[in-house]
Amino acid sequence: MNQAKIDKILSQCAELSVEELEQLAKDLKKLLFRCRVQEKINLRREDVAQRLSEAMDHRMDKTGAE
Repeated sequence: MNQAKIDKILSQCAELSVEELEQLAKDLKKLLFRCRVQEKINLRREDVAQRLSEAMDHRMDKTGAE
């Protein structure tokens, strides 16, 4: 995200009440948590896919060498 987008969001936040800002902060924390969890899931999937690919390559090499 570029700085202009961040500035636009912050200027909109400046119009919110304290209660609305507190709720927004809670919602953003939840969103950030979900994003971090999803990122970890994606990294694990990539790792498993890579290991599976390597195992299949190894198996093909092994069966092809016989």
